[in-house]
Amino acid sequence: MIVALDLDGCLFNLVDSCRRHLVSRGYPNPPLLPSTYNLTSLCPDRPDLGTSLLRQLHHGDFFATMEPFPEAVEAINRLAKHFTLAAVTSRHASVRPATSYSLAKHFPQIQSLYHAKDKVKVAKTIRPAFFIEDHAETALKLAQAKKQVILVTRYPFTIPPSHRRIATAHDMTAAVDMILSRIAIPDAELTTQPPTEVLDATPV
Repeated sequence: MIVALDLDGCLFNLVDSCRRHLVSRGYPNPPLLPSTYNLTSLCPDRPDLGTSLLRQLHHGDFFATMEPFPEAVEAINRLAKHFTLAAVTSRHASVRPATSYSLAKHFPQIQSLYHAKDKVKVAKTIRPAFFIEDHAETALKLAQAKKQVILVTRYPFTIPPSHRRIATAHDMTAAVDMILSRIAIPDAELTTQPPTEVLDATPV
């Protein structure tokens, strides 16, 4: 079975990476983003920096040097024992070399990488048993396409939509626990209490 994984916000810390990127270039110390997909909010008093940031992210080594969430590394190690892992990202294909490099460095267990604006289309092609995502709107579209989604809500501005195919987890440790408990992996491999949500792991 396949588990599809979003990258930014699930495996890689996009928010802190963007903030460090700006600070290292002498920009004002930016606040926490209200949305991971609204990068211009990093410096609300300097919209020109926000626009510049979008260009900077796709030129240079930004995506090659992003740091993973510490708990995500161990979580992926556990998940890879039982599933084939596929990364599905909305990053532009122009940063594929940098993305491949960072995956090989931090998550060598991930066997395939897809760059796509339409993640539903990819999900229909690879037919994952679960899709781990942190963007609420994308999660809802996947659920409406009859995909079982685990929405990572580590950022306080992620508001889970209401849908029977969407379960929530605070971070990757909780997301992996949820999946492993659903497929009856021995309790010794679980780090938290099994979730109360009933997940349908049957590919459709």
